[in-house]
Amino acid sequence: MQQIENKILNQLLDRYENSKLSRNENARTIHITYAFRKNTIPQYFDESSNAADEINSVMMELQREKIINIAWKNGKIDGIIDKVVLQEDAVSVVYKRLGRISKLSAEKNAEALLNRMQNKISGRVTTSFVDRMLDRIETGKSVKEYFDITDLKQAENLIYALDCIENNQKDCYVREFSIEYFQDSKMFEQLIPKVCHVIREERDDFSEFENEEILAEYFIYKNPGYVYIKGNAFLVTSDDKMLDISILPDGIGFAISRESNPTVRVVPSESIREVYTIENLTSFYRFHKENSLVIYLGGYHNKVRQRLLLQIYETLPDAKYYHFGDIDVGGFQIFYHLCEKTKIPFRTYKMDIQTMKQYEKYTKRLTVNDRKRLQKLMETKLSEEEKKLAQYMLEHNAKLEQECIFE
Repeated sequence: MQQIENKILNQLLDRYENSKLSRNENARTIHITYAFRKNTIPQYFDESSNAADEINSVMMELQREKIINIAWKNGKIDGIIDKVVLQEDAVSVVYKRLGRISKLSAEKNAEALLNRMQNKISGRVTTSFVDRMLDRIETGKSVKEYFDITDLKQAENLIYALDCIENNQKDCYVREFSIEYFQDSKMFEQLIPKVCHVIREERDDFSEFENEEILAEYFIYKNPGYVYIKGNAFLVTSDDKMLDISILPDGIGFAISRESNPTVRVVPSESIREVYTIENLTSFYRFHKENSLVIYLGGYHNKVRQRLLLQIYETLPDAKYYHFGDIDVGGFQIFYHLCEKTKIPFRTYKMDIQTMKQYEKYTKRLTVNDRKRLQKLMETKLSEEEKKLAQYMLEHNAKLEQECIFE
């Protein structure tokens, strides 16, 4: 019966902590109760056992200790319990009995930690996050989405990892980063979902990024960055060995060095007139253009791919640069991210109203979130021509995946 007793007392404390009573804000009388129902305490209603009598005995002992009051069904004492009511004066006793720290104490401890961390951090995202958490705690809002206030080491590790990420200036792999800052090769990996969630909330420009894409923006990579490329060009190693990739009609994939001085360079032929970045791999394999260099971007490009694109642009400044992607919000955002980060004068390819009409039977309906994000893009970034496309998409409730465009 100890398990049942602890369950009921913990539930009563949870409800107490979520009420105004715990903050002395109650404007009227509030009773913290636990109702005895089949869905809350099924064993109590199991007629094939004597659990009800045992539970009654346990509850009556708690009542004698002035921890709870029992409300009997139909007022019949020693019959069926309708609910138990926590005695407010016994709250501290219950915390001690359960070996549980009060929510108020845990919040004060968390506030103290956050204030200490403020003096140790320097990253913009990290500082904003800590300020936001302090505000939430001070105004009685929950922070459990980010960390458990009863586990301050968890909170400290999250904040420390965020600040280390923001201040990282060298290329490294996830496990290398973890060893350097946590002296443990796997610790950082456990924090990645949380730190990336925070970064997405704090930085609008990263709101659509996957975890790996976010880390790559801070020079942290899970695996070597691979790029797929095809066309009239050579791969040249640091010791001047060359591979003609034009002999491979479907292109080649290779790992790009993390370092600013790559071990492999792409040397395009002077015959290249156009350079295309492709969002999806299927479309990359299908895509063929004479006198062109075609690069599979794989969603948002990262700093490693940025170096490659800039190296190609330095070699071919007079070529025309195009981006070919999905005709949806993500496609627009990937295109703008590419332009902003590289400063290369990219144009969109096959991302227009004519293409939408041509492949109309393959379109999908917009979600509510798609419509909101499209409206926001129209207000902030899109050119007049792109606004016409976005308006067409909204009016026809349509978006189109790149793979459906047969090029």
